[in-house]
Amino acid sequence: MDQQFVSILVSLIAIIFVFLFAIKKFSNQIQHLLGNKFKDLIERFTNTPIKGTLEELVLHLLFNQALQSLLCLYHLWMLEF
Repeated sequence: MDQQFVSILVSLIAIIFVFLFAIKKFSNQIQHLLGNKFKDLIERFTNTPIKGTLEELVLHLLFNQALQSLLCLYHLWMLEF
């Protein structure tokens, strides 16, 4: 195998493990801070498949729009320099 391919593969695996570790730590901290309140809130918004799908759609649209706006601002900023 190519040395560069192995390096990329090892880096990708390390990034995935760090990401999963961070998600687990974040989840534990949220659970510690909010207890069952957060779990009850999520269950209330996603207790039926239709509500869960609608919530996912709304969150996806909001975060996707925010990300696109940030990327547009970044590209505009880069064009000025």
